[in-house]
Amino acid sequence: MSRRGMKSTNEGKSRTSEKEMGVTKMQRLPESPALSTAQAMALSCGRTYRKAIKGIFDNRELVLNEVNDGELVQGTVKGVSSEVLSQKILSSVRAVYGMGLMGNGEAVNYEGLRTSAEFQAFQADVQMLWWVDPMEMDVRARKAFFLNIYNALVIHGIIVGGKPETATERMHFYSRTAYAIGGRLFTLNDIEHGILRSNRMSWQPIPVKPFSEYDTRLKCAVPLDPRIHFALNCGAKGCPNLRFYESENLDEALDLATRAFLRDVYIDEANGMVVVSSIFSWYLGDFADDHGGLLRWIFPFLTAENQQRLSALSEFMAKNGYGEVVVGFGTYDWSVNE
Repeated sequence: MSRRGMKSTNEGKSRTSEKEMGVTKMQRLPESPALSTAQAMALSCGRTYRKAIKGIFDNRELVLNEVNDGELVQGTVKGVSSEVLSQKILSSVRAVYGMGLMGNGEAVNYEGLRTSAEFQAFQADVQMLWWVDPMEMDVRARKAFFLNIYNALVIHGIIVGGKPETATERMHFYSRTAYAIGGRLFTLNDIEHGILRSNRMSWQPIPVKPFSEYDTRLKCAVPLDPRIHFALNCGAKGCPNLRFYESENLDEALDLATRAFLRDVYIDEANGMVVVSSIFSWYLGDFADDHGGLLRWIFPFLTAENQQRLSALSEFMAKNGYGEVVVGFGTYDWSVNE
C-alpha cells in the first residue's frame, strides 16, 4: 500500500524544489512553539508524491500527535535527548500493550483502551515525538523504535480514526495515519516501506519507493531485515501477534516472532505443496529470488516436525521426478484484530 512517483514534464522541477529546501539531515525542531501540522508536512519533502497521487487519494493525513500546547510540551522536553524522550514514549506504548492486548497479542481490546488511563497518558506522551530525532539512535535502536511506533500508531489510528473495513479504507488508513517525528511526517506506509524495508516499493496499489532521493526521512532508513514482516501488526487478524521490541535483544526477539508466525505453515504432502501466508507472496523479493529460495529461507524457522516433513517431501519429489515442492499462499484475513 504505497505510492508511485508518476513521470511528467515537471518531475525535474519538483525534485529541484525538494533539493532547494536546503534540509540535508534530520534536525530537531527549533527552539520555539511546536511547528504546525502544515509546516511539518512542508518539511516532509513529499511534494512529488503528493502531486502524483492527486485524484487517487484525497491526501488528508490523520496526524495523531499534533501538539496542542507547543510551549508547554517544549518546556518539558527542552534539553532532553532523543534517547530519553523515546524511552518515555515507548514506556507508554508498553503500558498500552499491558492494558489492551488480549491473549498472546493476537487481538486488541480497542474499546477498553479508548477510555483507559493508559491510553490517555499515551496520547499525551506521543506529542513528544515531535522532538525525537531518530538519527540520534544507532541502527538497532532505530529499528526497534520504528517497529514499536508503527504498531502503536496502528492501534492509535484505529481508536481515533475508526476501523478500516474495506480495501479502500485500508489503503487510506495506511497512507494517511501518521505521527510527526522530529518535525517530519511519517505515515504507516512511510514507516513500513520507507524506513523498515529500506525504501522499497510496496506490492499495491501502485508500486513506488516512498521517499525520493532528496527526502530527509530517507536518512532514517535501516537495512532490510525480512524478519520485520513478523513484527509488524497492521491491525488485521492475519498479522503476526503484537509484541514490544527492545533494542538490546532485538535479534533474538525477531527470531522468536518469525518462528511463532511460521508455526502454522501447512505442509500438504498429498499435493507436494507448502502453504504459507500471503505476506510471502506480496514481499517475495524481501526473502528470496524465487519460491525455492523462499523455502530455504523459512526452513530454519520451522518447527522440528515441519523441517522433517519438508525435507522428506523434497527428497520424495526429487527422487520420483516430480520436480520441486510447490509453494502456495493462504487467504489473508483482513478483519480487524479485536
